[in-house]
Amino acid sequence: MYYEGYEALDTYVKKTDIPSFTTFVEMNNTNIARWSAKYGLSVSDFYGTWRRRFALSLKNHKKTECLDSNYKMDKETWGLIKKLADLLSKSTLSAQITALKGMMAAAPSVSTILKELLEESQQK
Repeated sequence: MYYEGYEALDTYVKKTDIPSFTTFVEMNNTNIARWSAKYGLSVSDFYGTWRRRFALSLKNHKKTECLDSNYKMDKETWGLIKKLADLLSKSTLSAQITALKGMMAAAPSVSTILKELLEESQQK
């Protein structure tokens, strides 16, 4: 299963003798927000999704002994990741809307230019 952040997580687990979910999150909290911004997940869903991905990566690399089953979600950390993901999502949407408005504004000009070129080519 491929997802944004897969390679970073896989590389971390593969190259680290004793991989830690907490350490991975601390090293990649901004990336996790960026990788997940488009999904609109709740705080607990963010945590659960990345915790499962970490566990699967440990399994793939035969390092399941590193999985701390007593680990509890750090609500502050995951709340901040969620807020950043929401900001990134809104910023992306805003940029897309701005780009579409620009394209729509340019459309009549492009249409006019194409029409003029077509008329010129037909006259020759």
